[in-house]
Amino acid sequence: MSELPAVMQVDIRGRVQIPLSIRRALGIKPGDFVSMKISKIPEEMITAKNESENPHEALALAFA
Repeated sequence: MSELPAVMQVDIRGRVQIPLSIRRALGIKPGDFVSMKISKIPEEMITAKNESENPHEALALAFA
């Protein structure tokens, strides 16, 4: 998959809306778990859909 750059605004509750183009590319649907991994060098954020139904398992898999 090629890069899909996007700019998202954080709302007052700290939430961001994942753009439709990214949701479609990753197959993200309502109720899916999504993990984000932040790297400081270089500064980037990686977003991925988790196939796990368990949010704790999804977190463990994201950072394994």
